[in-house]
Amino acid sequence: MAPEQNKDQMIRGIEKIIQYAFEDKNIIWEALQAPGSGYRMSGTRHIDSKGNKRMAVVGDAWARVVILEEWFARTTNHPVRPLRIEKATEWQTKYMCNANLVKVCEEKEIWRFINLNTSTREIGARTKSDTMEAILAAVVQDGGMEHLKRVMNLLGLLPSHENV
Repeated sequence: MAPEQNKDQMIRGIEKIIQYAFEDKNIIWEALQAPGSGYRMSGTRHIDSKGNKRMAVVGDAWARVVILEEWFARTTNHPVRPLRIEKATEWQTKYMCNANLVKVCEEKEIWRFINLNTSTREIGARTKSDTMEAILAAVVQDGGMEHLKRVMNLLGLLPSHENV
């Protein structure tokens, strides 16, 4: 299969899983790059040798903001109950920890679309969690916070009916 066909199939596969179609396919392609994948450019976007790591840092931060907004929204309408700040930290830890991100990556089969170095035989946990965070960064960069929140909810990265 030609590399561009493979690239297009990988992007379509991710879009189907997260139910979000990227306007700028270069953003998601960067997010799918494992360290050493060999890609240094995605359109006009520079990709360093660490692959999607730079995007992963941003994705983690944005996802934590979405979780805090969810916590804040749920506590704002409960004046009787004191704000439980520790719950916000608990949610961030629970939903954005590497173990949970790896679990979601495996359950949703997102790992199938990570663009690896050709010599890589096995995808490590760190690569899976970084890719999950990078995908979240790609969503917010392409479509904004509302799309990020929807994708996080779809992937189970937001609390559903947990009490504050």
